[in-house]
Amino acid sequence: MAISKEMVSVLIENLHFPKTALFNRVIAKENFFKNLDSHQRAVIVDDVQQINWVFLLKSDTTNIHGYENEEIIINEIDVIHIQMKRGGDGELVSKLVMSAIPKPVFLVVEWNDDSEIMFATGSYKRIRSKDNSVKMTSFHKTTQIKVNDSEKLFTYIDFDNQRHLTLNDLLNSWIDNIERYVFEIKNGSNNKIDDYTEANDRIVQLERQIQKLTKDAKKETQLNKRAKLVSIVKVLQQELTYIKNGE
Repeated sequence: MAISKEMVSVLIENLHFPKTALFNRVIAKENFFKNLDSHQRAVIVDDVQQINWVFLLKSDTTNIHGYENEEIIINEIDVIHIQMKRGGDGELVSKLVMSAIPKPVFLVVEWNDDSEIMFATGSYKRIRSKDNSVKMTSFHKTTQIKVNDSEKLFTYIDFDNQRHLTLNDLLNSWIDNIERYVFEIKNGSNNKIDDYTEANDRIVQLERQIQKLTKDAKKETQLNKRAKLVSIVKVLQQELTYIKNGE
C-alpha cells in the first residue's frame, strides 16, 4: 500500500509539493540492502514499517531546471517517505536510505504511533567527473517533533518558500532552512548569521571543547596551568555566546 491519502494531502496542501510530481510507489526494503552489513540490514527491517517514493521532482514535473557542473549533477530530486515503527532510529535509517540512492533525496520521516515527524536531506557530490551518479557528502535533518507542533517547521520546509531557479537551488534552500530551523529552535533568532550550517557545526565544536577543557581545569593541580585553561574556556564561551546571540 502506498502512502496514505492523509499524508499526501499534508504534503500537497500544507507543504505545497507540486501535484504534477506525485509518484507514490512503495519501495521494497530489500532494495536498500546491497551495500549494508547485517546490523544495518536489521535496522531497516526492525525500525522501518514502509518506504514510499512520493514525488519525483524534475524539470518536466516542476518546471525547475536541472543543474550540472564538474562537481555535481542534479536532474531530479526524489522525495521519499519513511514510515517508522515505534521507537525506530530515524536519523540512522535516514542515513542508510540516502546512502543507498545515487541521486539527491529529500526525506519525510514519520512515526504514526507517536504522531511525530522529521525532515532530512543532504549535500551531494559527483562520484566521478562526468558521472551521473552522486554520493552524499553531508547530512542535514530537523529535530523530531510532534505533528501537532509542526506549524513553524512546515514554514521552513514549505516548497513554495524555497529558491526555485534550479534543482540545485531547491536542494540548497532546503538545507539552509533546515539548519536555520535547528539553530532558531535551540538559540532563537540571530540575523547576523550568514551560514547556519557553519554556525551549528561551530556551536557543537565549541560546546565539546568547553566541556573537555572545563573538566581538565578541574583536574589540574598546578594553578598556572589551571588558570590558562580557565582563560581559554572564557574565550571559547564568548565566541559561543556571540554565535548564539549575536553579541
